[in-house]
Amino acid sequence: MKLLSILTLAGLAFSLAGTEQEFLENPPYAYNGIFVGRSAETERTPDGEAAFEVTARYGSADLAWPSQLRYNVSAEKLRGVERGVLEFWMKGPAGRSLRLALNSEDFAGDETIRYTKPGVFKMTGEWQKIVWPFEITCAVTGHYADMPRYALLNTIAGDKFLVGPVVLKVVSRKNFPGEPKAEVPAGWRALPESGLYIEPGSALDFRKFADRRPAGSLGRLIVNAQGKLAFERCVLCTAAAGEPRQALDLLLSYPPNSDSKDFAAYRLLNAYILLKAEGVDAASGAWQALLRDLKGEREPLTYLIASSYGDAFAVTKNYALALDSYRAAFNAAAGKQDAFDTLE
Repeated sequence: MKLLSILTLAGLAFSLAGTEQEFLENPPYAYNGIFVGRSAETERTPDGEAAFEVTARYGSADLAWPSQLRYNVSAEKLRGVERGVLEFWMKGPAGRSLRLALNSEDFAGDETIRYTKPGVFKMTGEWQKIVWPFEITCAVTGHYADMPRYALLNTIAGDKFLVGPVVLKVVSRKNFPGEPKAEVPAGWRALPESGLYIEPGSALDFRKFADRRPAGSLGRLIVNAQGKLAFERCVLCTAAAGEPRQALDLLLSYPPNSDSKDFAAYRLLNAYILLKAEGVDAASGAWQALLRDLKGEREPLTYLIASSYGDAFAVTKNYALALDSYRAAFNAAAGKQDAFDTLE
């Protein structure tokens, strides 16, 4: 079902009906002691639409203000509306109450603007169709609005509610003073709401902007003890580009487990950063200590860093250490052509 936007003759109603897909992708926001979720077993509304489960973690008596759901939508849906009707299915424990209002979105700390007087409905314990006629009394401003803001009253911890998609039926319109007008700057075009799904060719299809290099092209993936990921090549390229401090910050963001096999790679990367930051003379002591621990690993990373040290020692005419470094590089690559392929 596409987003329905039908404007009839003056004086008659028109409808802005949210689809199930829109509702699932933009669920009501849980605020103050409630949890919103759904599963494959979640009961559907009487007309077959998907619903969200709402669970009260605390009772109303335990809270300073009521638990709330906020169905946050673009303010353009309400801009210029004077009178309308909200309809949706809801199910809640008997004896609980629901208070509805249309408000400004205030997540940024702004003071709430109340666009309507509230409407209150008593829950029956069964599915019931909530039909709320409302009248907007002031200009709808800002980028977003709560359509509606649901307040759950008289709740007890553990109460469960079910809420279905909201349908807005607009009865009349009015030009409110101070209400912003939607304007499209020259050279731009309005983005249709039907294009807000991630589909080929849609506005949110970013594949042509994304880096689509094959997996592994950045080098071996490191997974540290905390489960974080880092790419060896990212650290190497940053250091080689004259940013050793930035490379060190990146490396330190992914500390390895000292018991893991990745600890050797961590030490090699640190040695390369030290070479680029301080020069080969300052780094030679740490490099010699690391050379004794390499134990003939055949790894592209060992080849790259050992050969870099060999080149640096050769420039300073420290031929003994240059030879040791080149020997380590040779051992790392001997009989392993893919070591060179990886570093291309």
